[in-house]
Amino acid sequence: MKSEKEGKKNAWNFDLNAFLSSCKKSTNQTFENLKEILKYLEDPSTRVKARCALTELYQHFLNLESGHDAVLKYHFSIDKLITDGDESSPNTLLLLQLPSIFTPEDWSFTFFEGLARYPSSEFHHRVLAELGCGNGWISIALAKRGAPQQIYGLDINPKAIICARINLFLNALDNSGQAYIDSEGKSILERVQFHHSDLLEYCITNQIKLDKVIGCIPQVLAPDSSLIPNILPESVTDESLYALSNYCSKQGYIEDQFGLGLIARAVEESIEVMKSSGKIILNLGGRPGKAVLDRLLTRRGFKVTTVWQTKIEQAFDTEIKPLVEIERNSAYRFEFYMGANSSDSISARTAYAYAQNGGRIFHSLQVLDAEMRDSLKMKKVLRLLKKDEYSDARSGLDLTFNDRSLVEEKLSFLSRLSEKLNSFSAFDYEDIRGENSFRRNIAEYFRTYWRVPITAKSVLIAPSRVAVIKNIFSIYDIHKAIVDKELCKDLPAEWLQADISQNNDNIFVIESPKQCELVCKLVSTISPEFVLCSLSDFEIKGQDSIKRLIDTTEKYGTRLIIDFSNGFDLSSYPKGNGIFEYLSDQQLPRHVSLICSFIHNRLYSDVEVTFLLSENDSFLSAICNAAELTYSRTSVVLQEFYNTILFDLLSFHVKNNKRSSSQSLRLPITEDSSFLNKFTGLSKDCAKAFEHPAIKNSHHVIDSNVVRLDYGENTFPSPNFVKAAIFESFVRQNISNSENNPESEIAHTLSKRFGFKSIQNKDIFLANGVSSLFAGISEYCSLNKNPILIPSGNYGYFEATALFFGSEVLSLKTTIDQQFKIQATKLNDILSKQKKKVWIYLNLPIVNPTGAKYSKQEFIDIFKVAEKHDAVLILDTIFSELEFHKSDETYDISSIIKNYSSKLKFILLGGLSKELSSGGLRIGFGYSENQQLQSAMERGINNYIPNTMRYAARKIYSVINSQNNDVINHYNEQKEFLQERFEKLSHILSICGWEPLDSKGGLFIIAKPTKLIGKKITIKKNNEEINVVIDGKNIHEVLFYKTGLLINSSEWTGIQDYSRFVLSVSEKEFESALEKLKLFWNTVSRGA
Repeated sequence: MKSEKEGKKNAWNFDLNAFLSSCKKSTNQTFENLKEILKYLEDPSTRVKARCALTELYQHFLNLESGHDAVLKYHFSIDKLITDGDESSPNTLLLLQLPSIFTPEDWSFTFFEGLARYPSSEFHHRVLAELGCGNGWISIALAKRGAPQQIYGLDINPKAIICARINLFLNALDNSGQAYIDSEGKSILERVQFHHSDLLEYCITNQIKLDKVIGCIPQVLAPDSSLIPNILPESVTDESLYALSNYCSKQGYIEDQFGLGLIARAVEESIEVMKSSGKIILNLGGRPGKAVLDRLLTRRGFKVTTVWQTKIEQAFDTEIKPLVEIERNSAYRFEFYMGANSSDSISARTAYAYAQNGGRIFHSLQVLDAEMRDSLKMKKVLRLLKKDEYSDARSGLDLTFNDRSLVEEKLSFLSRLSEKLNSFSAFDYEDIRGENSFRRNIAEYFRTYWRVPITAKSVLIAPSRVAVIKNIFSIYDIHKAIVDKELCKDLPAEWLQADISQNNDNIFVIESPKQCELVCKLVSTISPEFVLCSLSDFEIKGQDSIKRLIDTTEKYGTRLIIDFSNGFDLSSYPKGNGIFEYLSDQQLPRHVSLICSFIHNRLYSDVEVTFLLSENDSFLSAICNAAELTYSRTSVVLQEFYNTILFDLLSFHVKNNKRSSSQSLRLPITEDSSFLNKFTGLSKDCAKAFEHPAIKNSHHVIDSNVVRLDYGENTFPSPNFVKAAIFESFVRQNISNSENNPESEIAHTLSKRFGFKSIQNKDIFLANGVSSLFAGISEYCSLNKNPILIPSGNYGYFEATALFFGSEVLSLKTTIDQQFKIQATKLNDILSKQKKKVWIYLNLPIVNPTGAKYSKQEFIDIFKVAEKHDAVLILDTIFSELEFHKSDETYDISSIIKNYSSKLKFILLGGLSKELSSGGLRIGFGYSENQQLQSAMERGINNYIPNTMRYAARKIYSVINSQNNDVINHYNEQKEFLQERFEKLSHILSICGWEPLDSKGGLFIIAKPTKLIGKKITIKKNNEEINVVIDGKNIHEVLFYKTGLLINSSEWTGIQDYSRFVLSVSEKEFESALEKLKLFWNTVSRGA
């Protein structure tokens, strides 16, 4: 039995006169009447009647007298639109038009003309969306012409969607209500949908993936914000809805300044819903100029093609005064024309004045095709840029390059970097040999492209060639060396000016020629201990020169490094290289290594990363230890850039076990006595440094069961403003000199924290971490015979660094009653006995690793003593902002110096690694006004910090100086976290036989195993059971071999019986460490 509702539908009959009479009342009544017709169109049972009703309406309008304004009288009209020049063509459209919707005009005609230039196959069986569909005519026409799988017509105007849906039925059904069926047996009713949507909101919400996005949407900022309502009910006035076709509001994009913010948002939303290799086709007014329009798309990675272009008259109902205001407030000029055929543009201001006085103005209109090869990567980038902290990076994103390969390379890196920034919490130090996946990919690249069967164990990463080379001179007992001319300029002047005839300890270095024959002749004549050379392009193509170099240097006991940087290019079609051909056949001799810097980088031309290839394990270990004492590590971000290139080069190679097993992989081998009898070995200073506990005790076998509380890293999450600064520095192009100048912001930080005013940029030195600067200081002190005083209870590696360069190290024994801080009286006693200028290392405000904190009076007393004896203070502030409680006592170091020790010589060191968990970035600085002290720091700067990282550093320090909520929250949360960790670990240590020292802040806790000393225990070391009596020196070894918990020994801390534990590790590691401490205590207590 039919329902009452169904009965009413079937009983419905259209009364033309009653309908038109009702429509005369108001535009709202007309709209309600049309909605009623749409309801019957959508119901298959009444669809024929409803379509016939539209036929009656069309015939009525067709019979009206010429010049009759149907819209004015009835608030709607139905007209015919011929799309292909033939009125009888099936592509001719009937269109309902409302006053609240743009009538088809030059803009939409130009757009359709551009779309019509594509072959129908471009849209056939594709999924499309049209933005700003209005009355729907373009979507309908395109469906008739191109037979897409589905086209979604979208518009923010709710009345436009009702109108478009009616137009769909008008053109999908003939005048008698029968459906038009195409060659594939489908009606356009099956191919077209219309939905109310703010840009692509509908597709995003419903997870619709698109092949193409087309659109013609506003690109003029509304002169009055009231023209753009926030909420769009159907009851909004026709004028307000019509304004949506002319104007847009600001969208939060840099393109807002040109009125293109809505276009920018549409483009980014398109990428979000676009299938891989998708395309955007937009109709854009040329008022901002073609360069601006193109860049809107190219900076987001699109390849842009102009499909169609013409000039049209500026619409009378679109206000251009907002463009005049933009010109008034900027140097930018829009492009208008005084005629349809004019080629000489005028500004918006001129156009406005001309139009106000009766002139006709024109602007260009163009249809642009924007294609992206891999939208998946851009999606990852844009998802990160949507976060609030990344707003500057979003504005700075620029992938505009003439060479498309650079677009793909940069996009690939940014995509990978965005994943990294989303996935990890802190910028960790990573392995000192280099990031593991980077080293593996380098080895795999050589295996894949050159059949060189090496592994990651033969690869070591460094920030620069010079950093490695200078360390080699300190590692080995070298007196005479030949070094490539290109690198000689970065070596110390005294090495290059030394006289070979002088019989002293000076290092003598001469430049290496490019020709192999000449290098071999020099080697046979001078018998140097070390040679670093490169080969000419001609000689590097074959193996003969390489073999001759190897044989000659082996004959004369010379260690050889061949630099192949100039002949190496990361590419899928590498050039011929005799070195690699040699390596594919035979192992690299132990006295020979290869070095290469990635210097052929067109994207970030100053981003340098170096890798060393060697099959000598002893040599690699020595380089690794030396790195720990000098440059420490290479920036993880810079490594990631080149790692991305390698990943892409390796990603398309087929891998299988059979193919891999065809190569027998070679592992590095150690130096034996026969080798050391022939080739120079470690220098005395180096051997002494490598025996220091900081180095010697760092070579335990680490596996997944080991819990590490032995490293000096902060794993508290890096704040988002740090990540955003890093990302922004790489998304941008053309960073200006003023923008990559972090020195001014660092000076501001020093002013706020320590009271230093009027610091000049030239007095601040940026380096690859604080460790590089201290290495330079140690080298300077060694050269000038200046002792370095390091109090016990300080950073273990710095003492080893001083020894590495041969500096005399003075020890100042600190005591527990003074919390292991320097006492001015003891300092005075030591300095009184010294005849040479002493350099004093001093942590402030927090001492590493004790967590002690100096008072203002203690600073005054120490500074007075240092000034009295003309000593130099090395003020290491790397642990700033890690106090558990910020006391009222400030650290106005500048005032203390000015008022109590005005002639004090000092260097202040600082960086981002500890307070912002950013050790992996490798950004440190040193400050001094004294030129002599500056020259000491400069000796440690062996690689230039690239502009990207300099920009990031400036940005980070700028945010720190702003003290916004993000900064304040980070420091407060970090302090609470560290204090909570300290209290928890201190409690567990106390109940497990340890005596922890109270702390005021920092990343560590030191403790004495008071109740464990003298206890007997059995441990298993090297598969052998050993009975051990615990003491303050061996507790770290016993704890490691019994439980797998790794801590720093008392020898490392320099404080008798006190070991060091790090606080800032992952929650899992921390809790596991507590359990291991309790287990160990229970085991010892039971007498195991």
